[in-house]
Amino acid sequence: MKKGLFITFLALAALVALPFASMAAMTAVTNTELESVSGQSGIDIAFDIQATIGYVQYADYDGSVAATSADGAINIQNIAIPQISCDFSGPLTIDVVGGTAATGSDASYIQVGLPGISGEITIGAIRVAQATVAATSTTEASIGAITIGDLNLASSVLKIKGH
Repeated sequence: MKKGLFITFLALAALVALPFASMAAMTAVTNTELESVSGQSGIDIAFDIQATIGYVQYADYDGSVAATSADGAINIQNIAIPQISCDFSGPLTIDVVGGTAATGSDASYIQVGLPGISGEITIGAIRVAQATVAATSTTEASIGAITIGDLNLASSVLKIKGH
């Protein structure tokens, strides 16, 4: 009696679970169907970029390979990108791009169209010195500073590739 009841219970449980199993099946989505899908909410993307470059040195060695005390240099120091701001008001595009013979690659990659990204670059000091003086030296007087404004990276893309 107990064995018959157990088999009946097992059969009933299988029948109850059957509709859930059919709903869990994965089905392929065509590109046409996927084009009509749009995201409404679900993720937040934010990033804060701040960068610095210690120095850039331009040296004139007057045709020689190594610097001498007679050669001059321009040392650009304290280069900073103090703040980059992002405009997420427009759509963020994410696409899978396949390689072609024209690109010389058959590998696919993910391409993310970045939002409007803007900011500025500042250069804290420009110093003229002998080429033998270290580019990080602050003993020479600065002849000024530079700010490069309206930096706009709105057409930038991020490509993610496997290797």
